[in-house]
Amino acid sequence: MRSVFVFSAVEPRLIHARLDDIGERAHADSWVIDERLWISVNDPPNWLDGFDDVRPDIERELGGDVTLVQADVSGRIDGTAEARFLALAILALGPGLAFDDDTSQGWTAEALAADETVNGRKFFSGSGS
Repeated sequence: MRSVFVFSAVEPRLIHARLDDIGERAHADSWVIDERLWISVNDPPNWLDGFDDVRPDIERELGGDVTLVQADVSGRIDGTAEARFLALAILALGPGLAFDDDTSQGWTAEALAADETVNGRKFFSGSGS
C-alpha cells in the first residue's frame, strides 16, 4: 500500500464537502473512493508522522494553519491516476502541496496538472517514469 498526502490551507469544512462529492463517507473524518483510496482528514496534521523535516517549508508556503488529507492507495492497483485525482481535487480548492511516499518534494496543483517531472520523477511514480 502506498500513500498520498495533501496539505491544504483551505478550511476543513470545504475539504469535507469536496470529499463528500467524490467519495463515500466512512466515518466523521474518513472516506473511501471505489475501494481504491482510503482517505482521512487531520486538522491539524500530526507533524510527527514523517513530515517534521519539511514542516518549515510547508508552513512557509501555506501558513501555519493547514489540514492534512491522507489517502492510502490499494496495493492491488498502480494508483497513480487515483493519487493524482485526489490531490488535484483537494488542491483545486485553494493553496496546498501534495506529497507521495517516495520523496519530500511538494507538488503544486499547477505541477500536477501539467504532469511535470521534478528532479527526474513524476508525482506518485516512484521512478520518474
